Order: sequence, then structure tokens, then C-alpha cells
Amino acid sequence: MANTKDITVENVELKILVYGDSGTGKTTFLSTFPNLYVFDFDVGVLSIRGKDVEYDVYYDEDLYHPTAYSSFERKIDEFFKDCPYTTIGIDSLTTLQRSLMNEVQFLNKKHIGKNMSQEEWGITIGRLERLFYKLIHAPCHLVVTAHEIMTEDPISGEITNRPLVYGKKLPGMIPLWFGEVYRTQIEYDKDRNRVYKVLTAATRRYMAKSRLRCFEELEEPRYDTLMKRIGGEKSA
Repeated sequence: MANTKDITVENVELKILVYGDSGTGKTTFLSTFPNLYVFDFDVGVLSIRGKDVEYDVYYDEDLYHPTAYSSFERKIDEFFKDCPYTTIGIDSLTTLQRSLMNEVQFLNKKHIGKNMSQEEWGITIGRLERLFYKLIHAPCHLVVTAHEIMTEDPISGEITNRPLVYGKKLPGMIPLWFGEVYRTQIEYDKDRNRVYKVLTAATRRYMAKSRLRCFEELEEPRYDTLMKRIGGEKSA
């Protein structure tokens, strides 16, 4: 039996979904986490070149014989036998799901890219649920990025931004798998310099949440800054 008084900054295992528009610093934020391995589905590690980050690229070069997702699953199974990393990163959930959909359609002997059947959606959702149930119980930090989509309510006209995940049910299910859901964003200072920030509390327009609940905005999107804010919770 565990006790919540024993949870400290030193032993907390963060499970974070980070979404945002292109160029808002998602991968850069991910790269600040310690002893990191990245499952790169976006082929996007060029933006963190020069940093000490281990990664492998998972990309379907041949859509008639997709292999990216099955390769990813094999690597995940290896990690759960003996994971040498402090942080596992997935960049991004949006393209990981696309790779899974490719595989589901391929195994179903269906032309990739056509509309998914109800059965195929059921298989996709089931496999993602099993994957994230496994990942959230991993004894390490988990940071998953996602692209962003803007939607407009046809009746009210209200605009909302959320992680880009395909399907009708999945967008509402995804945040349930994470303790933290952050949105990366760019603001400008008085000199028109870019300032990268992370939103951790929901607004009418943006989806976000934090079980830590010790701040609404991370002014510097870095792991060490995040941990300092968490550590300062007791003195706040």
C-alpha cells in the first residue's frame, strides 16, 4: 500500500501530453527531459540537433507494406523488460495514430487511406487503449506530443483548439490517459521577440489540465523549470 505523503519531486513520474501548433516548441520542450529516448514518428528531431538525445525514426516508407507501428511495439516491449531511460518521448501521437491506422488497414487487406470501417476504428481504439495503459504504468517520465486542430461549433460559432487525434471518440478519451495536458504557445514581448510558454490550465478556447495544479502557465518550457515549480508548491 502506498501513501501520497511519500510522493516527492524526486520520485514523481510525469505523464504529459503536449500539443500545439507547428513551431511552438513541443519537441524542444520534450528534449529538455533527462535521459531521454524519443520515438520519432514526425521525422522532426532536426529541430533539436546537437542535443544529447537518443532516438529512432518510425516512418512508413512503403504504404503498401507499413512497418512503423509494429517496429514501435517491439521496441516498447523491449523497454518494459529493461528500460535504461528516465524519460520516454513520443513525437507525435498524431502521426503514431496514422501509422497504427495504416497497419490496421493493411492487416485487414484494405487499401490504405480509404475511410476506416467501424470494425477498424474499434481495433484502432482498442490497441491505443492497451498501449497507453502500458505506457502510463511505465516507471519513468512519459512525454507525448501532438499536433493541434482548430474546430468551430456550427451553432455557437465558438472556436476551440485541441490535440489532433483522428476519430469521433478518441479526442475526448486521450486526455484521460494523462495527468498533465499542456499547450505550447508563442507570445511576443515589447521588443517583438518570441517568448515560448506552456499553458497548463484550460480556457474556453484551449484544452489543458494539470493534476499538479500548482501553476497555470510555465513561463519557460523546460523540465528543470517545471520541477522547480512543482517543488515550490509546498512553499506557495
